[in-house]
Amino acid sequence: MEEECKKPDSPKILGSYALILCVIMSLASGALSGWYFSRGKDKEVVVLDLSKIIEDKRKEFVEKYRNREGSSRLREEMEREISLFTEALNRVIEEESRGKVILAKESVISDARDITESVNHRIAERLRSGP
Repeated sequence: MEEECKKPDSPKILGSYALILCVIMSLASGALSGWYFSRGKDKEVVVLDLSKIIEDKRKEFVEKYRNREGSSRLREEMEREISLFTEALNRVIEEESRGKVILAKESVISDARDITESVNHRIAERLRSGP
């Protein structure tokens, strides 16, 4: 008979525990989401004109190889140069993105700081210094 007396109270106790657990989880998720979204405010928004960087490199590339006769050795040299440029571009953009949000210049209307020339300069330095 004692068990029958405890049974009606057990759903109330379980409900109380469930309510307390829900409140704790709500507070924790609110604190975590507040922390997550507030840390994004520390990042600077900058723009990058990637098409300009690629177009500048294309012009340089065409000028360099314009008057050279095609051969397998020339093709290997061109492929190597393209690979080095691509690797340098990726690394510089990765380094620049630390602490910043980089957006394509064509898609931004506001006056965000343009890092195109800086990135272009750092790529050139990286290519001069070698892999």
